[in-house]
Amino acid sequence: MSFHEDHSLLGFVDTQPAPAFLGHSESVPGRMRIRLASSMWHEGEVNALLQRKYTERGYDAPLVNVLSSDDRTITLCAEAPSRRVVGTITLRLDGPAGLGCDGAFHDEVQAFRLQGESVCELGSFGVDLGDEGDATASRYVRGALIHVAYIYGRLIHRATRVFIEVNPHHVQFYSRAMGFAAASAGQRHCARANAPAVLLQLPLDYVDRQLDMHGGRGSASRSRSLYPYCFSPDEERGLLGRLSVAMQRMFQ
Repeated sequence: MSFHEDHSLLGFVDTQPAPAFLGHSESVPGRMRIRLASSMWHEGEVNALLQRKYTERGYDAPLVNVLSSDDRTITLCAEAPSRRVVGTITLRLDGPAGLGCDGAFHDEVQAFRLQGESVCELGSFGVDLGDEGDATASRYVRGALIHVAYIYGRLIHRATRVFIEVNPHHVQFYSRAMGFAAASAGQRHCARANAPAVLLQLPLDYVDRQLDMHGGRGSASRSRSLYPYCFSPDEERGLLGRLSVAMQRMFQ
């Protein structure tokens, strides 16, 4: 992976990484751009993607309202060279209104708060490359979105634990891909998706270690998780500065 010095972008993701691609312009095939979703156009693209992904599984898609977001909620999107939005993820920090997962799992989340944890939540996570990439490209896009969300929640806001509500059929994926574990004894009804949901949790110091060991290594890593497809530690430092500047501009 590599990222560009333009502060309007949070990073470039080379989804066909090879020495020949490094240092090329953004017109290189397979190079995706990670951005903060901050316009009506982004909002429409993000919701269209989620609608496709959720309805094909028989769920109601959550509505992402990018334009009303505050500094406690950010939505990221991945743009293909064609400018089509091919991936998105939303990170929500804890606050007076709580987290979305408090609706069905308040007691479970509150138990971690009472232990002194600073909690946050991932949601509205979807990738749909269509004809723009393959399974390996999808891993890089997922890894990049997860990593930028981690930078915002963990490195900027010092969150210690992240939650995610998932359909029971997706528990194994999130366990293998990121290391999530169950935070609830059973499934509940998620009103936002009108579907059964399980609450998963992940300590962010675990993510710290995984990124340090595997970040940026791609298929050279033996890990079967998404962490090798995240950014390298050096790239993370550059993205931290870029995201800090972008957030100041967005909410000043």
